[in-house]
Amino acid sequence: MTSSQPNPELDPFFAYEDAFSVGLRQLRQLALASGLAEERKWKIPVYTLDGKPVLAVYRMREAFFGLSFWNGPLVADPNGLLVFPGPNSKQTKRLELTDSAQVEPLTAVLAGMIASAIQVARSGAKIEAATDFELEPELVEALDADPEFAEAFAALTPGRQRSHNMHIGQAKQHQTRLNRIEKARPKIFAGKGWNEY
Repeated sequence: MTSSQPNPELDPFFAYEDAFSVGLRQLRQLALASGLAEERKWKIPVYTLDGKPVLAVYRMREAFFGLSFWNGPLVADPNGLLVFPGPNSKQTKRLELTDSAQVEPLTAVLAGMIASAIQVARSGAKIEAATDFELEPELVEALDADPEFAEAFAALTPGRQRSHNMHIGQAKQHQTRLNRIEKARPKIFAGKGWNEY
């Protein structure tokens, strides 16, 4: 596969100088060498195949930087370098580096991981969203009380249902959970997850 061209919209992201700038530019070159298209999404570089995200290059302030893979659990990771970004993450895994000097020794491994991610994307394989979660009691009551609301919620993908349920359940107080349900209604009727705009 031939290398793809850098997207000028992302030049400021890579021009920003900090402790990770050298490593981030090296990751960019690896991603571009794979032939994936470089796009600016969510204010970060996302590398796509036929318009669908495969991986991203990111920085987490001064803490770490690296690559984030969609369908990460399906990406070959022979060295066990990829981690889930959080306890509720199921579909993405990321590489967390703390020093730019870590990139060069991993070049061959990272190129293999990127190739694996491309292969996963081409195959159409996906991680199934978790469906084994229990709805918050306040949400169950709201759904039982409003059949149209229940129908709209049932039409959401499992991942979108889960995002609303998690957001509601993270509130400590009953009234706050009820308020969150009311704020979620427009998004649910629009077919969107909690974190979608």
